[in-house]
Amino acid sequence: MPRIVDAKFLIGMALGSLLTIVLAVVVSLVLYQQGMKKSEANLLAPPVPGTLSADYDWKLATLEGNAFDFSTLRGEVVFVTFWSPECPYCVIEMGYIQKLYDEIADDGVKFVCATSAHYLEETKKYAAERGLTMPLYTYLDKAPAVYKHRITPAAFIIGRDGKIAWSHEGAAKWNDETTVHFLRGLLIKEE
Repeated sequence: MPRIVDAKFLIGMALGSLLTIVLAVVVSLVLYQQGMKKSEANLLAPPVPGTLSADYDWKLATLEGNAFDFSTLRGEVVFVTFWSPECPYCVIEMGYIQKLYDEIADDGVKFVCATSAHYLEETKKYAAERGLTMPLYTYLDKAPAVYKHRITPAAFIIGRDGKIAWSHEGAAKWNDETTVHFLRGLLIKEE
C-alpha cells in the first residue's frame, strides 16, 4: 500500500531546502566581499620596470562615440590603463586611478583609461554610478603590440620622450605618493 505524504511535510521540506540555498548564497556573497576587501587592503604601489618605445598608432573613441587619435598625446606624459567593468580588480583599482587623476592631471599628466568597445554600455553605467571624471575610452581594434598584457588591469606610463617608463599588470594603489612623485619627476625631468 502506497504511503501518503503529508502536505505540511512537503511544504516544510521545500521551505527548508529554499532557506538552505538562500543561506548558502548569502554566506558566499559575504565571503566574496571580505576577500575583495582583503585584496584591496593588500594593494601596493606598482614596481618601476624598463623603457620600451611607445607606439602612438592607435585609434580610440570617447564614451560619447567621438574619435580619439592616441598620437595627439605624443610628447606628453601619459598614464594608460587597460581595464574592464566586469573585472573585480579593475573596479577596485579605478577608484585609485581617479584619485591619482584628481591629484596630478592639472600638472600636465594625460590619462587614457581604455576598455573594449564591447563594454561601452557597462562602462557608461559604471562611470556614472562612481562619478568618474577621468578620460575613459573604448577601442575596437587591439592596442599596439608594445602594450600587450596578459591580464587586466594593466597600466603603462609613457614619458615625453616616447618611452614606456613604467608598466604594471594587476591592480595597484595608483595614488600612492611614490607614483605621484614618479609622474611629477617625469614632468620636471622632460620639460
